[in-house]
Amino acid sequence: METPESFAESFEEAAAELVRATEHLRTAAAHFRNRDIPRACAHACSAQGHIETAQAKHRHWLKVHAARSTP
Repeated sequence: METPESFAESFEEAAAELVRATEHLRTAAAHFRNRDIPRACAHACSAQGHIETAQAKHRHWLKVHAARSTP
C-alpha cells in the first residue's frame, strides 16, 4: 500500500528529473548559440527523456488516485 511518504518520495524523484531536464535544456541552448547543432540536439533529446520519466512517475500516482476516488 502506498503511504504519504512514498507519494512524497515519488514527487521528489519527479522533481529531480525535471531539474535534470532543465540542465540539459540550458546546455542545448548554449550549444545552439555556438552553432554546435548535433550536441544541442542530443541534449534536447536527453531533456525530453527526463521529462517523460517525470511524467511517468506522475501518471502512476494519477492511476492510484483514480482507483481510490469515487465519482
